[in-house]
Amino acid sequence: MMEGTRGHAAALEVLDLEVRFASRRLFGSGGEVRAVDGVSFHVDPGEVFCIAGESGCGKTTLGRALLGLLRRHSGEISISGLDPERLRGEELRRFRRQVQVVFQDPMGSLNPRQSVYEAVAEGVRIHGLRRSWPKPWRGLGSGHPSASSSATRTSYPVDSASGWSSRPP
Repeated sequence: MMEGTRGHAAALEVLDLEVRFASRRLFGSGGEVRAVDGVSFHVDPGEVFCIAGESGCGKTTLGRALLGLLRRHSGEISISGLDPERLRGEELRRFRRQVQVVFQDPMGSLNPRQSVYEAVAEGVRIHGLRRSWPKPWRGLGSGHPSASSSATRTSYPVDSASGWSSRPP
């Protein structure tokens, strides 16, 4: 991996990344789909980086590979010097607390069977963050009634017409 342009390690560096999936065909032998094919980029600390493209071009697959949620076929990924695919146990948990991919369709990221409260509380509960949060938020994930308003606890993603789940055009 290369050194950043400011004399230190890159915040994010990807070199010749490929992600492939097995393909099934009705007749004949199966093949491979190259969902991400030869992607390379370099982001220095403090820079803002956005991935944009047509529907189906591999943006989500790239994001999942960066987080280590998908195995890459080839190439290298370094996030602050760490390769997410090689992390295990507590090191992986610490890494996942620090990184985030914001997908284009926020409603696609929400479970329609979970209330808004449950969706927010899940991450807090998984990472054991209740005690480090400001006092009004500490009840998230605890089931304590003072943790949120009854409207938040009982509202679902479908109840939000164009509110908190949508970003401005």
